[in-house]
Amino acid sequence: MALATGLWFAMVAVFFTLPRVRRSFNRIGHWLDRLMGGVLLVLAGQLLLSTVSGSEPPSGPTPGTDR
Repeated sequence: MALATGLWFAMVAVFFTLPRVRRSFNRIGHWLDRLMGGVLLVLAGQLLLSTVSGSEPPSGPTPGTDR
């Protein structure tokens, strides 16, 4: 598994060093940063609301029930 993980990260590194990919990523990278920032803000908001309200996310069936 460690070998597969190492190969994966090596392939990703080689992919992102290709000139065409680097140019594309540099051109649209700021939009990807904004998108990811928005996703993280939504997740942080959900965590904050669940913490403030004291509710927990839905989990599996309650032990002792038929469901």
